[in-house]
Amino acid sequence: MVLSLIGSGGKTTLLFSLAARLRALGKRVLITTTTHLQTPQALHAHGRTLPFFEERYCALSGEPSQILRQLDRDGLC
Repeated sequence: MVLSLIGSGGKTTLLFSLAARLRALGKRVLITTTTHLQTPQALHAHGRTLPFFEERYCALSGEPSQILRQLDRDGLC
């Protein structure tokens, strides 16, 4: 399945909320963007958190082998 989110406001929240639901169903989830995401630190500064929204999932080189290792290990990349 491929899901595309467009528009302004709320995409990061929706993206990670959907990822959490899919992971709860045992699915492997790969998230990518053509722009930027709100950072975990910025969300925490405003008293907000999102499931799975951690640096370890958000800072990859784009190297296919690294992505596959992360998906194998955590089911989320």
